[in-house]
Amino acid sequence: MIDKLLESLEKMDIPFYREGSHDDCNNSFITFWNIETVESNRGYNDKPLFTEWKYQIKFYSRNPLELYNKLDDLIYLLSENGFIIEGRGFDLKSDIENFFCRSFYAKYRKGQ
Repeated sequence: MIDKLLESLEKMDIPFYREGSHDDCNNSFITFWNIETVESNRGYNDKPLFTEWKYQIKFYSRNPLELYNKLDDLIYLLSENGFIIEGRGFDLKSDIENFFCRSFYAKYRKGQ
């Protein structure tokens, strides 16, 4: 379901990268990582009833005010595009000098 995530991130007008492949030349950017993909128990036809993808989304910025405002915008955008958002985000210690970081988890379920 990565295509659904990428389509949603494109609407933010902020560069986004797969976690670990980012270029920190920008003042703000988003990274994502698929941390889990699970299938439900099998139905009567031996096919899963649903598949669920869980992503960790990280927002990096040099500007702490933008960090919170844009993260709220991103959470709203993903929820409007069918993602289930877990919470309102949390701070992470940035591994990139002079950047602040906040993160949250987003799930997308396909099927029943």
